[in-house]
Amino acid sequence: MQFIEFVIYVPIYIGLIATTFYILGYIGDKGRKKPLFKDSELPKVSVIIPAWNEEKSIANTIKSILRSDYPKGKFEVIIIDDGSTDKTYEIAKKFKSKNVRVYRKKNGGKEVLTVSVISGYARGLLKGDFRFWILKENDLNKCFLGYDYGRNN
Repeated sequence: MQFIEFVIYVPIYIGLIATTFYILGYIGDKGRKKPLFKDSELPKVSVIIPAWNEEKSIANTIKSILRSDYPKGKFEVIIIDDGSTDKTYEIAKKFKSKNVRVYRKKNGGKEVLTVSVISGYARGLLKGDFRFWILKENDLNKCFLGYDYGRNN
């Protein structure tokens, strides 16, 4: 009878110890926020903002993007002013930095500018693996339009 008791109680004892360590490990990790990806695993992103006479909303659009929790070294914002007649270009220039570039071109229409960016006009300017472009609104949550994947596409 002693051998059978040993065979029964030892696995139960080991199981209880393992369960205790599992529960303690779970409780210890519960408060930690674990990122889905390491910063080094995230792709570089280019956000393109074609703008024409957007002086009322361009600052909020840029601020919204810059408030993102995406790693600062992994994204760039490119504002292309389409010959605005208001202060869009001057306002956008105030945000110029390592991650924010501002360009001005002769007016050709915002739709033409967007198609140009998508079809390759500005691809020499872009460094991101993913390219997002914004057409309207001043809040990133409302203005995500689409993306173009890959540097050489």
